[in-house]
Amino acid sequence: MSESIQRRRVLIAASESARIEYRSLFQHEALRAWEVVEADSLERARFWLQLDPCEVLLLDGSLYPSEGEGVEWLSVQRQTAVVFVAHDAETVAEALRGGANYWLPAELALTHAPVLAATLRQAFEFGEVQRRGQQTGEALEDARRQVGRLVNLLWEAVPGEGRARWYTQRYMLERLEEEVNRAKRYGEPLSVILGEVEAEAASLGSDEEANEASRAVVERLSCVKRRCDVAGQYGLQGFMLLLPHTSADGAAGCCRRLRPLLEQPAEGRAGSGPLQVHFGVASYTEEVHSVKGLLSRAEEQLEVFQTANGPRANRSLFSYPT
Repeated sequence: MSESIQRRRVLIAASESARIEYRSLFQHEALRAWEVVEADSLERARFWLQLDPCEVLLLDGSLYPSEGEGVEWLSVQRQTAVVFVAHDAETVAEALRGGANYWLPAELALTHAPVLAATLRQAFEFGEVQRRGQQTGEALEDARRQVGRLVNLLWEAVPGEGRARWYTQRYMLERLEEEVNRAKRYGEPLSVILGEVEAEAASLGSDEEANEASRAVVERLSCVKRRCDVAGQYGLQGFMLLLPHTSADGAAGCCRRLRPLLEQPAEGRAGSGPLQVHFGVASYTEEVHSVKGLLSRAEEQLEVFQTANGPRANRSLFSYPT
């Protein structure tokens, strides 16, 4: 029973006369551990290996084409080691370039069973190394995909680093691409708000106070936005707010509600001047239907809004720039 379990298969690809010689040779005690499978052409050998790979392919020179045609697959497949039996020295280098791993002179292979057995064993061990390497590569690729999925889950679950541990700009851009694809697929509305926070330099005593003012805006926005909205960093002093299922009118109304809340001075900073929040809004349309298009439109609107609402302009009401 143990002998049958340890038997390995060798696929012999050879002409009919050569296969008769190999059959008698494999009756030798040194080769009884091998189970023989035969193919009378390279096409049949390739089909057999694709159907049920053997441990070793014994390729006889009687089938090997002088031009090397039809053997490209030998160097591509990594499941089976190839032993080439050469009938003349001219084809040895060509066969090795074509994908053979070992070679034996025909006179030696057909007359010395122990030598052939030793070569097949070496080829089997070489093939095992190849198979393990391939399995390791596949395992690494699978691990890479799993890590990628975990990273995506972490993007969703864990706040990003930065101001008030908000989502990073990288995540916001990735999320925007997802929302754009969803809007394309289901025809749902989508809007993007880009905002910038400004304060008079005289009202901020230090960089720490400026950061506190920025964090205050972040915290307020996180509290008042809808649960389905996504807020995060955009630029040095700006933020991005993704509004799924929201039209242009809904985004404009959102800005009107957010502006007085966000422009309140941060608590604990006596005598500080009011903050200034500028908005740029873009919505998904047939003309603006890409990440780049949405961001470009929102940045244009932000620039128009900043020009129309300067540092000392009256901003008691939000007017959406057209």
